[in-house]
Parts: sequence; C-alpha cells; structure tokens
Amino acid sequence: MTPVYLLTIKNSKREFKIKKKLDLLKIKYKIFYAIDGRDPVNFGTLDRYYDSKKSHYHLGREMTYFEKSCAEGHQRIYKYIIKKNIKNAVIIEDDCKPSKLLLKWLNLNDYFKKNKYDIIQIFHSFGKVYKSSCRKIMNFSIYQSCFVIPYTTCYQISQNACRHIIKKNKKIGRLVDWPINIHEGKIKQYVVMPDLVTLFPDHMTTSAQRNSWKIHSFFKLLKKVIPFYDVFTAIYYFSHLPYIFSSARDYSYYKEKFLMKKIFYIKALFSSNEYIDIAKK
Repeated sequence: MTPVYLLTIKNSKREFKIKKKLDLLKIKYKIFYAIDGRDPVNFGTLDRYYDSKKSHYHLGREMTYFEKSCAEGHQRIYKYIIKKNIKNAVIIEDDCKPSKLLLKWLNLNDYFKKNKYDIIQIFHSFGKVYKSSCRKIMNFSIYQSCFVIPYTTCYQISQNACRHIIKKNKKIGRLVDWPINIHEGKIKQYVVMPDLVTLFPDHMTTSAQRNSWKIHSFFKLLKKVIPFYDVFTAIYYFSHLPYIFSSARDYSYYKEKFLMKKIFYIKALFSSNEYIDIAKK
C-alpha cells in the first residue's frame, strides 16, 4: 500500500476529525505535526527556515507565519521520503475528507512502482487537463494538467519530485502549492478522477486562513454573476499590469500562477475538444 503522511497541528479539532475518518476507513498513516504558525512562540523557529528576500522576489510580499508553517511541514515530509527511500507517497492535510475510493487508490502502489508520475492531484477543484493524456487504471483516470493546479490538500508525490522541490528550495520563499514552476517541464503534474476526497464541510470555519477562503468564495461568485468574467480577466493578465505594478520581480512565477491559466483558457475557446475542464466534472 502507498504510504500516507498526515500533516496536522497537534491537539487541534482537525487532527481528531481526520484521524477518526482515516481509522474508520482502515487507512494506515504516519503523522507529521506542523509548527503552529498561530503561536508567536514559534515565530523565531519558522523564521530560521524562511528567506524573506526570496519571498519578495517571487511573491512581492512577506509570507504569513501560517504559510511558512504549511510549507515547512510539507518540506519536512519530502525530506523524510528522500531519507527513507520511499518511491511514492500520499500526503494529506487535516481539512481533507477521504472516501473509500482513496483506500482503493492506495492499493495501486505496485503500479506506481513501475510507472512514473511526479505529482498527482487527488484533491482538485479547478483546472484544465489534456484529454488525450488519459491513462486508465482500474476505474481511475489519470490526466496530465495543462497548467499548475494548486492545493496540497491531498496529493501523491514521487521521490523524484521531492528531490527536485528540495533542491530548488533550500529555504522557504514560495507558497506550498507549489514552490516550483510546473510549466518549465522538469516536473509533471497529473490529476486523478473521479474524486477520491473532498473537504470537510466545516473546513472554512476551522481554517487559519478563513479570510483567504472568503476571498476565494467571493471571486467564485463574481465569475457566476459577471458576464464574460474569464474574458476580462484574460485581457487583464495578458496586459501584464499585475506584474508591472507588483513588487515581485520573478516573471516565471507570474507566468506559472496567472498567465498560463489564461493562455489555456483562450486555447480552449478554439479547440475545446482537446481539453477537459475539471471544475465541470
């Protein structure tokens, strides 16, 4: 069975809930406790893993302590995977609600020992994938992503991908999802369907980033009510105004996080049969 690593905060409500669910499904897992970024006593520890200049270069701002905490926790798991010579592993955050399908997926470990996949998004809510890239494994379909798909809620990662991420990130300077540029092609990202996991219904109220989720929900609403929202945002990002007026200087990051999404949105308008919009699946 593919090893499962759970990242959570010790003695939190989320820890209790996700452990109960995993135990109910009879999924074995190893716990990694994040350094709690909400507690000022941990700020000095987190700062030792952090590169402020790198953050400003990529993001144009300082990372929050919660962002540092999350990134450090995942990188600590990557280092463990490398040290223990683990070929593939599934990493779960504590807002993830696994299903019985995840257990079936974990039993495919022998397949992944023979077939190389760098990162497989098990949790996903939007993005586009290449329709022609489909590979079938039992009742699961795996597709290669067209552009970077965020979220580290639940994903499978190879040792090769762990090595690449750690090599590129001696210190934390980018968000956990992802501290590499997928569009450069060194690492390939995939998506598995159907959904194997969801989010716990109360994930927003228990999140340390409630404001971020509120903003995310607000923009989802705007997309529904504003005609041609995607067209307007595509023009906006193609204009490069967000890059020009940002203090961030890393153009590759701008291309990775914003521009590639809009490029494939335009492509899909003219050749929609080549892509699958996973938000509509």
